Amino acid sequence: MGANVKHVVPESSNSSPLGFGTKKPVASVPAPSRAQQPSSPFHPSNLPVKPLSLEVREAFVDARGAGEFLQLNWRTVQKWAREGTIPAHPFGSGRRKTWRFLLSELHEWVRSLKNEACR
Repeated sequence: MGANVKHVVPESSNSSPLGFGTKKPVASVPAPSRAQQPSSPFHPSNLPVKPLSLEVREAFVDARGAGEFLQLNWRTVQKWAREGTIPAHPFGSGRRKTWRFLLSELHEWVRSLKNEACR
């Protein structure tokens, strides 16, 4: 049971260790010169490379989505948003605004609430 087993690899450099045939050399293709590349400023080779951001952006939800999260009627959520009771973001100018909410902010708001009757 405890026998030492050694794997033997053929010494030929052209054959694969699993015996699937020989390796063929890959032809190298020269890179195109600068003159051959498109002169368009919007070609991918001419666009600046932006580093990937690790920050994940949270999507806004409407009053119905916030109401589902808080287990409240969406009209109550809108009313509280207008009153400034809950964290909300107004979109639009003028009297009629569209209210949007971030669930992470609502979560923090709920966690910050304390029941005064339990003291």
